[in-house]
Amino acid sequence: MVQTSLLTAPISSSSSGSNGAASASPTKFQAAAPSSDASSCPPAASIPVNEVAFGTLAYQEIRPTSDDENLFYRTLVEQQSEFEQMNFYKIVPKEISPSHLVAERACLASVEGIALIEATKPLMQDNKESLSTLLDLADECGCSTMVGCVDKDKADFTTIVRSYISVGFTPSTFISLPGFMLLVREL
Repeated sequence: MVQTSLLTAPISSSSSGSNGAASASPTKFQAAAPSSDASSCPPAASIPVNEVAFGTLAYQEIRPTSDDENLFYRTLVEQQSEFEQMNFYKIVPKEISPSHLVAERACLASVEGIALIEATKPLMQDNKESLSTLLDLADECGCSTMVGCVDKDKADFTTIVRSYISVGFTPSTFISLPGFMLLVREL
């Protein structure tokens, strides 16, 4: 079965039951009509906008395009009409080793209260601080849900998924992103 829509039901802490699982019946978000104005098209590469330091990490806001070489950014840009506003970030280590990052890319859909991260590495003792900082950032930005997006073609896919499940993420049944398994955690 091919899923073409990123969101099939809203996620919020108010839709969770006592066990933390979302209980809302699946419905579609209203999608905005794509613009046919070619002059509003962004350039072909990701453009850095600004950088914000937060804890041990810095977040460089960028403007990716559908031509971006990264599958995570490219797929989210294609699904962008599902959200009222999306901000894309490249995560840069400030006080930690780059090998301790759990994600190098993130996207905040703050109106909907969802923070999406590209989960590229399994969670280990030496990189859990990075995840903690990402969770804090999402909370500071008003997000109620963190979504770890794991590329289904990654060699260590199973290890990454298990490590996120071990710290409270659960496989999503309410949102989908082509090519990724999504793991959700309420904040």
